[in-house]
Amino acid sequence: EGAQRRFETALGFDPRHVVANAGLAAALVELGDIEGAEEHAAASLSEPRSRKVLARVSILKAALGVDRDAMEARLATNDGDLEAHYQLGSLMLAAGELEPGFDHLLEVVMLDRKFAADGGRLRVLDGLELLGDEHPLSEEVLGRLTNLLF
Repeated sequence: EGAQRRFETALGFDPRHVVANAGLAAALVELGDIEGAEEHAAASLSEPRSRKVLARVSILKAALGVDRDAMEARLATNDGDLEAHYQLGSLMLAAGELEPGFDHLLEVVMLDRKFAADGGRLRVLDGLELLGDEHPLSEEVLGRLTNLLF
């Protein structure tokens, strides 16, 4: 909340300040203000931190309201349930359960690339944006995604 106040003060002097908008977006997403975070991140797309905030917002929106137990039960009875894979994968990425989250989302890409308006691929890319190039999982996941697409 302190960071939020400081960034809002800075934006009072210059509402288009890219770094302050990106900082406020990062603070707002941590405080649970998804819409505010998205708005300020969109106002500062040249700042790498904003791209990470937008990726996180996309994952959080996809995971919003997902009932983990229900999705796991659906997959136990039908391993090809695209919606369950998509929702569970998004929820797991949002919760920091990276490997199983990516596995579910890559399963969606493999079974039906067009599902949820290409949502499986897009959420994988969002997850990779959050991880960054240096994370050991990034190269593996990107390789798996590439193999599925080409």
